[in-house]
Amino acid sequence: MTRDSGKYGALAMSTEGLDAFLAATDVVMLASLRKDGAPLVVPVGFDWDGTDFCVTLGRDHAGVQRLRRDGRVSLAAASHPAFPTKFMIVEGVAEEIADPDDAISRRILFRASQPMFEQARIDPERYFRSWVSTGRVVFRIRVTSLVTFDGTKTPRGEKYTSGTRLPTDRSR
Repeated sequence: MTRDSGKYGALAMSTEGLDAFLAATDVVMLASLRKDGAPLVVPVGFDWDGTDFCVTLGRDHAGVQRLRRDGRVSLAAASHPAFPTKFMIVEGVAEEIADPDDAISRRILFRASQPMFEQARIDPERYFRSWVSTGRVVFRIRVTSLVTFDGTKTPRGEKYTSGTRLPTDRSR
């Protein structure tokens, strides 16, 4: 994996910062390629082991066929609220993997949803059984490039300008 700390230098997240950011994030945006090469982005739950991501899709979800056909993907997650901005962008390759006893799907579903189940008074085990009953397909995303940004590192009183303009933008 290439960790591009050069793009944002001192404003890149540390390994610990990325882990904390992802622990507070319940979905990532998964971009995959349609047959005609056009990208399609969908929100998905995920698991992160510090090296690779795992995502799970319903057996009949069109994304399963997209990832089987072409495993090149991107993932993105951003902070909410948007300021101070934090984000990560991943490029990688998705490969279908076995999920014995739906263990990976379980980790993904329960990773950040426990408070939602409690608030909605939903039995999580009953929901899980229903969720996996239609069939789940798990993909491991082998990270080939990882870029992060942590706007909380911007020094107070200083203006951060790097990356805020496109090359075609004109200075005023």
